[in-house]
Amino acid sequence: MALCFALPSFIPVRRTQMRVLSCRFRIYANLQSPRFERRSGNYPPTIWNDNFIQSLNIEDEHEGKIMERLCKLKKEVSQMICKEELLRDKLEFVDALQQLGVAYHFEDEINCVITNIHASMDHNSPSVMLGDLYEVSLLFRLLRMHGFSVQEDIFHSYFDDKGNCKVKPYSDIKEMISLYQASFLAKEGEEALEKARHYTTKHLTNFLESSKYDNSRLKEEVTHALELPLHWRMQRMHNRWFIEQYKIDKHIRPALWELAVLNFNLMQNLYKKELKQVSRWWTDLRLYEKLPFIRDRLVENYMWSEGYAYDLPENSSYRIANTQAICLITTIDDIYDVYGSLDELEVFTNAVEHWDVTVAAGLPEN
Repeated sequence: MALCFALPSFIPVRRTQMRVLSCRFRIYANLQSPRFERRSGNYPPTIWNDNFIQSLNIEDEHEGKIMERLCKLKKEVSQMICKEELLRDKLEFVDALQQLGVAYHFEDEINCVITNIHASMDHNSPSVMLGDLYEVSLLFRLLRMHGFSVQEDIFHSYFDDKGNCKVKPYSDIKEMISLYQASFLAKEGEEALEKARHYTTKHLTNFLESSKYDNSRLKEEVTHALELPLHWRMQRMHNRWFIEQYKIDKHIRPALWELAVLNFNLMQNLYKKELKQVSRWWTDLRLYEKLPFIRDRLVENYMWSEGYAYDLPENSSYRIANTQAICLITTIDDIYDVYGSLDELEVFTNAVEHWDVTVAAGLPEN
């Protein structure tokens, strides 16, 4: 194949320019050399093809009635939030709203509750107004998750001078779980919380291995907590688990549980619609056919987007666009890490940096 361009004889060329041009000529010449053995990531094919995704059932026949019921439940739950008086009940209500996946409906109410609690704390002796370790840990976690300043000194009455926890390990497993979850919001240098994490992990693990305790529901909660701390989880996945747990909670608020179920089902339908749309785009693009060495991981890429923009229906366009971007980034990553030769990648990088497709004319089609 002829070279991409020729130098007009009337243009003076400096030595540095000639070195650059000769380098480019060498790259294009190498691209035309006999094919070298291509590498492969040996990625297995996707288990979720477009036919399967398009077959997903979307139950939206009664969506209008469901939305009407949802609005009524939101008003009812909003009034319930305002009626709570005890600190423990307020904290547990806010925590339940978050773990059930409906907190975004009550952002103003939650912010008001958390702000008032934080303002009423005695910051010189923050544990005076609080109850047991369960309550302190829950407050600490909620305050930090909402961006409020709270120091680990809030736990000072529960640790000795060396920073070791003074609470007996099996006195209250709920306390252990609450402290365990709070410890993962420790900042650098908060050694007491670091020790609390190791302490609670050890004793919760021992609790699971002990045959003395036959509370299956509590053991399931401990297992779930030890698997991943709360704020590290995919929230919608956790919402699904917590909805089932809340259903059998002796302190269940029926209206809140029903709201969570309806909200989860509506959001699940929305996720299916988004996935179908982005799957049609990916299938029409057919990059995985033209470039068979890349990872065909549309569903995983969508879950990535859903993972950190899961709550608001208004984020639908973002989730779709971000999934598309991740698919293309993954493709480029595989070109660099698996398939391309050094010479090809230099040409490809140059084309991208100059945003000029003509620069990539010498690259192979596949």
